[in-house]
Amino acid sequence: METKIEAMNRLQAKFTDRFGRITLLTPEHQNPDIGYYPTQNYNLWTGEVNLLMNDALVPKDIITIQKENFLKSYKAVEIVPGLITRSPDPYRTSQYYDPISLDEYHGALFSAAVFDLHGDLGDKMVEYGKNHGWAYIDDKPGANPFKTIKSDIKGFFKTLYDVLKFAIKTKDLTGSNDMDKIIEQNRGVVELSRVRLPKDVLIIKAASKSYKPTLLELLHFFFANESTIKESNDETSGKILSFFKFKLLKIVGYEPFLVKLAHKRFKRKMRAKYGHIYMEELFRKYYEGYNGHPLHTLIKGMSEV
Repeated sequence: METKIEAMNRLQAKFTDRFGRITLLTPEHQNPDIGYYPTQNYNLWTGEVNLLMNDALVPKDIITIQKENFLKSYKAVEIVPGLITRSPDPYRTSQYYDPISLDEYHGALFSAAVFDLHGDLGDKMVEYGKNHGWAYIDDKPGANPFKTIKSDIKGFFKTLYDVLKFAIKTKDLTGSNDMDKIIEQNRGVVELSRVRLPKDVLIIKAASKSYKPTLLELLHFFFANESTIKESNDETSGKILSFFKFKLLKIVGYEPFLVKLAHKRFKRKMRAKYGHIYMEELFRKYYEGYNGHPLHTLIKGMSEV
């Protein structure tokens, strides 16, 4: 049976790209024609690996390599301070996926927290957000989503109506894959969706050195967690991301009462639905088709944050 140290060695040898990021596919299965890889969340996967590595008691040399890789990869995806894209040039403008992804911000902060680099990085992200209406848009610093909205007012409001109707019907105000499909019907709504929600701002501020989350952001984080853990929600990616968010918040020392309560409820609901070692089951479902990936070794036994 593969150990976690062996898993990290295999990740670094076979699942790390030339930018220092973790991938789901080995080089022989990667296709440069679709944005270098046919998979997207490199910074997120790297951040997840680094958080798991942080609990795995691996040798210092492995940690040193991961830190060097993170610094290299972050430099490659940073457009301006506080604004990052999914993939470095020349794949930044790939037609196959949105260049900007909130998950990639989370992933970068996951890695930064492990290496005690989160304070300055979080500050840059907060400052960019404050100066641009919390809209992190492609590689156009200072772009205004409302200019895009004006180009199709009728389409914008129709799509926005559909989004709100779906949110009320499903009682889910946090976003989902089904909601993403509705959002994509109108470019203006897509641009507006890149304005960070309070729960997202909380993660960035909590990791920062100079800023603290507001009560609104804390409340939205708590109720978003309630939506994620509700019994009828079978989506797995949000639950996995929540697991790592709680790990991040613990590392950076942001655990007010509502965060602790949300965490407690998260663990209880996950155990009831997926078993005591719930993260192994969530990984099995979400990363189906990647059963041989070292991530599965790293997650073993990791159901406590």
